[in-house]
Amino acid sequence: MVLVGMAVALVLHYASAPTGRTPTEAMVLPYARQGDVDGLARLAASDDLAVAQEAVRALGTAGPQGRPHLVEALADAARRDKAPDVRAAAVTILGRRLAHRQMPTLIDALEDPDPLVRRRAADAFRRITGLALATERLGAGGSGSDASAVAAELRAMWPSMRTMVEAYYENHRGPAEP
Repeated sequence: MVLVGMAVALVLHYASAPTGRTPTEAMVLPYARQGDVDGLARLAASDDLAVAQEAVRALGTAGPQGRPHLVEALADAARRDKAPDVRAAAVTILGRRLAHRQMPTLIDALEDPDPLVRRRAADAFRRITGLALATERLGAGGSGSDASAVAAELRAMWPSMRTMVEAYYENHRGPAEP
């Protein structure tokens, strides 16, 4: 048993030591280098918080290959991950990727129990639509009741805004994210 533990420690050490990477980064890196969105999505759903965070970061830097699945994996992490840091990272990346078709997910994230997730969702909404409504109304953290009111208002507004936002991205930004 001791030999197995030592062998695992050596493998982890040598997997990360030559490049200065952590064992978690060394685990995620092969998937990221190959552009394996499915593999990264599986890692993003990991119960290991460090692995999930690193996988979400890697999904955020993935190129155009597998784009529909990539954005869906990020949206899934934003909706379902147990760790607020992973949900916040996923929401941030959706905003950076201007994934306007995931607006229902971002609006739902405005009601997340964690204030960081709510703040990042408001920032993503502003980045995608150009409207600072959510960030202004929620302020630095926004209480849960404020967030619910803002989310309800944006849910009601989104159907009329959607066509305009989608037309903008189609005409000015090229192929849209799913």
